Amino acid sequence: MAMFGDEAGSGSAFSLDTVDTPQSRRVASTTLVDLRGSPRIEVSLPVEIFLEGRERLLAMITNISRSGLRVEAGSKLVESLFAGVILHDEHISTRAQFRFMLPDAVGGDRTVVVWGRTVYARQDGGGYQVGVEFLNFTDGRDTLFDFLASRGVHQ
Repeated sequence: MAMFGDEAGSGSAFSLDTVDTPQSRRVASTTLVDLRGSPRIEVSLPVEIFLEGRERLLAMITNISRSGLRVEAGSKLVESLFAGVILHDEHISTRAQFRFMLPDAVGGDRTVVVWGRTVYARQDGGGYQVGVEFLNFTDGRDTLFDFLASRGVHQ
């Protein structure tokens, strides 16, 4: 929130609050995306997340790049990945395996399996967003890169 008023101290001041809407969050996300070394595209893809020795989680990938992705889900995601705690001033990274399907060049679907580590987590309305940096691909690296290239992402 920004406060404005006259410097003479007349007491007349007004404030500007940011409006939290899906569009404003998308604009903020787009700004962050543009500052990254690897451009991201908006998607809506189901993903399975596997934590070592724990149950499978289901979420949605909402953006993806050559170097990472963002997933969105409910509170179960945060409970499983971070023991239910999101620290706003710092982030405790968690490793997990991510499995999702992408269309290939011949019209079929290919599985992408990649290990990643969380780089941020934040609450977004009633759900949560988690940013993930790719560590190493088990399968589907070329499928991901071809998918991104078909949508104009070549770096």
